[in-house]
Amino acid sequence: SVAVQGKIVLTDAKVMLTEAGRPEKWVVEIPAAHMSLPSGGQWLGPIELQAAIGDASGTHAGQPGSIAAQLQQAAGSQALELDAKVDQIPLEFWHVVRARLPSLPIDDLQGRFSGTVRGQLADTEHWAVEAEQVSASNILMNAPSLVGSKPAQLDSVLLSGKASLDGQQLVVDGARLQCDFASAAAQGSIPWPIPIPTLAQPMLQGATFDARGTIDLPKLVKAAETLLPFRDDLQLNAGTAQFILTQQETPGTGLGARGSIRLAGLRAVAAGQEIDWQTPLSMDAGLNHNAGRPNFTAAATADFGTLRAGGDLAVGNMEGNLDLARLYAEASRWIELPFRNMTGDMKLQANWKMSEAGQLVAGGTLQT
Repeated sequence: SVAVQGKIVLTDAKVMLTEAGRPEKWVVEIPAAHMSLPSGGQWLGPIELQAAIGDASGTHAGQPGSIAAQLQQAAGSQALELDAKVDQIPLEFWHVVRARLPSLPIDDLQGRFSGTVRGQLADTEHWAVEAEQVSASNILMNAPSLVGSKPAQLDSVLLSGKASLDGQQLVVDGARLQCDFASAAAQGSIPWPIPIPTLAQPMLQGATFDARGTIDLPKLVKAAETLLPFRDDLQLNAGTAQFILTQQETPGTGLGARGSIRLAGLRAVAAGQEIDWQTPLSMDAGLNHNAGRPNFTAAATADFGTLRAGGDLAVGNMEGNLDLARLYAEASRWIELPFRNMTGDMKLQANWKMSEAGQLVAGGTLQT
C-alpha cells in the first residue's frame, strides 16, 4: 500500500453570527487553518488554527479578540493533546450563546477574556486539563436571578489550576480563584464515579479535599449592589467572610471532615452614624468515624445566641438559646426586616437515641 501524505489548508474563511432584534454582527475570521493527513499509525493528523472574533457592526468598540490552537494525537497513544490560547475575546458575544441556550441564568456579559489552556483527552473518563493565566477584565454581568436587579461589575477575575480524571479518581490540584472581592483555593482527590453519601456513610469515602477562601464584604457589595439585603442608607466599610471545607485521613482517627463559616469585623455608616458588629456569626461542623459509625459535632455562635449539637445515629443531643430582642436590635441596624419588633428568648433542648428494636426515639423542649 502507498501512504497518502498531505495537508488540508483553509484560508480567509469568515462566519457571521447574529441574533434577531439586535444590531451586532459577530464575525469569526479564520485567516489560516491547517490539518495534516494522518501518518505513522495516527488516526488524526495535527491541526493548527488561528482565528479572530469581533463585532463588524460598530456597536461594540475595540479590537477583535484572537484564538490560536493546536490539536494533535499524543505520541504512542490514541489520546488528543490540545494547546489553546485566547486573547481579549469580547464577552459581549455572550448574547449569541444565550439566544441558543435561553435557560442560562446570565442575560448579558461585557468585558474581555484571555487565557491559556492545555489538556489531553483520551475519552470522557480519561482526561487532564491545565488552566494557566485565565482571566477576565472590565466585567459587567446582568443576571437578576444570581446577583439581583442591578448588574454586577468587576475589574478582574483570575483563575488557574489543574484537573484530571483517570477513570477511577478525579484530582484537582492548585486551583485558585481571585477577583475584586474574594480569593479562594482548592485541591483534592475524589473517587470516580463520585459515591453518593448516605446517613450511614455521610462522608465521601476515599476522598480527601481542602477548599478555603476569604470574601471582602464591602468589595462584594460594591461589585454586586443588590446581591446582599443591606439597608439602602447603609454604607459598608469593613467586614469579612471566611469559609473552610476539608476532608482528610488522620492517623488514629481515620477519615474526618470539617466545615466552618465566619463573619467578622463588620463596620458601616448607617443614617449618618458609625456602627459595628465584631462577632455576628461563627459556624463550625465536624464529622468523623467513631467505632465504625459516623459521629458529628456542630456549633453556631453569635452575639445573640448559641447552638450546639453532637452525637451519631445511635445517640445525640442538641441545645441552644436565642435572645430575640438582641437579634432584632443587631440585625435591624444592617438589613431591612419585614417586621418592626421582636422580643423574648428561645431555649432549645433535644436528644435522640436508638432503641434495642431499632427505632429512633427523640424528645425535647422548646421554650419561648
